[in-house]
Amino acid sequence: MKARLAIGTRILAKLSAAAFVALLAGAQSASADMLLSDLRKVDVGAFPAGEWSVKKERDRLTIACEKCDGFVAMDLQLSRGPAGTESNIRSGKTTAKTMLDICKQNAVSRGSSCYSIKPANLKGAVGFVSDVKIADSTYAATYTIYQDGKLLLMRNIAGSRKEAARVGKLAFKHIAPQIVR
Repeated sequence: MKARLAIGTRILAKLSAAAFVALLAGAQSASADMLLSDLRKVDVGAFPAGEWSVKKERDRLTIACEKCDGFVAMDLQLSRGPAGTESNIRSGKTTAKTMLDICKQNAVSRGSSCYSIKPANLKGAVGFVSDVKIADSTYAATYTIYQDGKLLLMRNIAGSRKEAARVGKLAFKHIAPQIVR
């Protein structure tokens, strides 16, 4: 498992550079404006023990699948969102197309691919979900959710686009509602 988490950490580092370097440049530690500001308190009951391993920290939650074929993991982080990003999304100044254009520009220099970015709003929060190829046989469905100046970043990594999307939907359905209000 430690080897999988080490591989996952390297993959997650490449993903953040490939898909969201512009968004994450100003990320800092989160404060208590979201419903839940300590990821150690997240209920991960939707991910059965023995099938999933969980590492909880205040601003980060990592969940890796023990029984899946290949590397399958979720990496969630809470931080302060880059100044103005949330208001630009809410006003329509920053759209899914804007984010897709940025993602595609970054992908060219990194040997990755951006397939799509779609709105992913939840409760009072706004954001996007991206469908990205990070490297050969490594894909991500990444949710960037903004609320009250905070950013919930949920990277969902797998060996196929379909599996990354499935795991991303699990995180969006079972974890994100515990965090945003």
